Amino acid sequence: MQRDLVEIAKVLPDVKLTIAEMSPPSSGRVTDALSDPNHPVGFTYTVQSQGTTRWPP
Repeated sequence: MQRDLVEIAKVLPDVKLTIAEMSPPSSGRVTDALSDPNHPVGFTYTVQSQGTTRWPP
């Protein structure tokens, strides 16, 4: 992915790219599949789930 972003930056030098890494929330529930592609709809976040990712999604 980093390589792709570098190539995009080369092709579009006038476009500002902002790259942010996000941690999942510590509470709540996945209600929309597009909001968190790593967890199924209905997944409940906990403090312990912050360090987990399902692979493959």
